[in-house]
Amino acid sequence: MGATDVGKKGVHDNALVGDVVVVKSQVKSLYLGRNSLLGDESVEMFASVCPGLEVLDLSSCCGISSEGVVEVLRRCCEVRHLSLAFCSGVKLTGLSFEVPRLEELNLSRSGVDDEALSVISKCCRGGLVHLDLENCSRVTAEGVRHVVVYCTRLREINLVSCCGVAASVVPWMVFSRPSLRRIMAPPSFDLRDGQRELLLRHGCLVC
Repeated sequence: MGATDVGKKGVHDNALVGDVVVVKSQVKSLYLGRNSLLGDESVEMFASVCPGLEVLDLSSCCGISSEGVVEVLRRCCEVRHLSLAFCSGVKLTGLSFEVPRLEELNLSRSGVDDEALSVISKCCRGGLVHLDLENCSRVTAEGVRHVVVYCTRLREINLVSCCGVAASVVPWMVFSRPSLRRIMAPPSFDLRDGQRELLLRHGCLVC
């Protein structure tokens, strides 16, 4: 069993854990999104029985906290894709160890801010390739700069509806991080401006 959809229908925590314990470490991909009953205790239980987890979707799980997610990342060292979209209570400021294999992180509409991005960028510096920050109202250019400076493999970043991010950070990102190939620009950036073509000539599509 490589993947499971337990949690998709919002059943209770105990039932979810019971389903996963049966298959244990065989689970590589776990979808638990849109489960309002899911709490930190159950998320940590999943981590303990699925140490080889590579893909984890916790989007719209409003009952989980940063502490629960951090514990999952501590126990599951193989996680490559993590979605915390719509998790308003999650910031990940408690990360204090490297997460070298994490390549794709979806934080859209989460509680992340500049402080959280500073922590995340340092702990995920070796592997992060795709970062989704769509509609993260607490994020500014300062937080984005942390990510660009530390995440040396970053190829794509989504800043759509990030109203606190200044337009001037977009060209700075392209020239500062050669690995970038796509930037979904913040609303302050004028896509009709001629610099969009200039940035494309440097290998990065701004859209």
